[in-house]
Amino acid sequence: MVTAMLAILIKGYITIGGMSPAWDAMAAGDRLNFFVFDPSPATRHSFWTMLIGTTFLSIGFSCFNQASVQRIGSVKTDKDAVKAVLMNAPFLLVLTVPAALCGIAVYTHYTLLRCDPLKMKYVKNENELLAYYVMDVLQDLPGVPGLFIAALMSGALSSNSSSLNGIAAILWEDFLKYRYGKISDWKAALIAKITVIVFGGIGTLVAFMVTLIGGTIFQIALGFDGATNGPLFGLFFLGILCPFANWQGALTGGATSVAILLWLNIGSQLTSSTSYNPILPSVPSDRCEINATVNETWTYGVTTVWNAQSNVTTLGAVMSGTGSQSYSGLNGFYATSYLYYSPLGILTTVLVGAAVSAIINRYTRRQPYFDKNLVLRPLRRFVPSKTKYAYELEATPPTEESCQSALTDS
Repeated sequence: MVTAMLAILIKGYITIGGMSPAWDAMAAGDRLNFFVFDPSPATRHSFWTMLIGTTFLSIGFSCFNQASVQRIGSVKTDKDAVKAVLMNAPFLLVLTVPAALCGIAVYTHYTLLRCDPLKMKYVKNENELLAYYVMDVLQDLPGVPGLFIAALMSGALSSNSSSLNGIAAILWEDFLKYRYGKISDWKAALIAKITVIVFGGIGTLVAFMVTLIGGTIFQIALGFDGATNGPLFGLFFLGILCPFANWQGALTGGATSVAILLWLNIGSQLTSSTSYNPILPSVPSDRCEINATVNETWTYGVTTVWNAQSNVTTLGAVMSGTGSQSYSGLNGFYATSYLYYSPLGILTTVLVGAAVSAIINRYTRRQPYFDKNLVLRPLRRFVPSKTKYAYELEATPPTEESCQSALTDS
């Protein structure tokens, strides 16, 4: 996939004349405004949404995602696990930076060409822009567009296979193994394979459903990712921040967080409430007819970029919703930026989980068993070294039944 993106970058920047015209086009189109400090959670992209939202999304994906945990758990020592997580960051940059540069190349090409494929209905939605650009710019290189699509699909299938294997492992280890743990290995493997087929089919159906939803696939994916990884991240936070947390609180907090985030995610897709995005100059489309008559070459309309004071809806705004809409009530809730879904899920899980745990501990007068080393380091001095369950476990050699009983009592 990296090779495919590099092919697009090399051909694309040769076509537009290098990085200098691209930078000028971005500046004239007001696409270089990185420091938007609007604190409103309804602002789709700002300095704060990118800093806070992407930080929690990245941590959740790298540390708590099942596919990532399986890879981290396969190393021999804790030090190797830390190295694996840290080495993941530069490799993510290898993917994200070329992807951003590809977007710049696409924008600059059609800006200088003075033809917006989305506005002219050459593509049905913004998710088709890159594929259209590849067929447009690489049409003089036979076979290369097909190789790009193949590389794109192989990268997607690689990620999906990891996720499906993770789902199969979770279903067997955490649910089915307790009931059917005595079956033979080949039957367990068969169950895992059937699980992969079933969830793969569900994923295919969801992919068809996504085509009916407006907006970019990137935003939809990150929105649902935040709705699932946020509560999962919150469960770990609940454990390291609240030593008194019990399973009832964790279950209630996690379920509440998932319900709220799915409600928010689905509501934002089904209603007209969109996050605020500043109105930007549109890509001009006054030379589409001229360029349609040119074969295998492009005639850029001008050597300088158009006047940036246009008040027409921007291509970027079409993707995300525009204008300074003012929402109230549920519409304001639905307008929350998708990058805040993960932090919201973490906060909901921790607050609800801590409150429910404290109430149950107070009225049942039970002190949960916990390992002090699992509490966040700055909080360990406020935590007693042992609980009554710890003394009981030390007095009696632990067995599987005693451990299960202690966890159930907590």
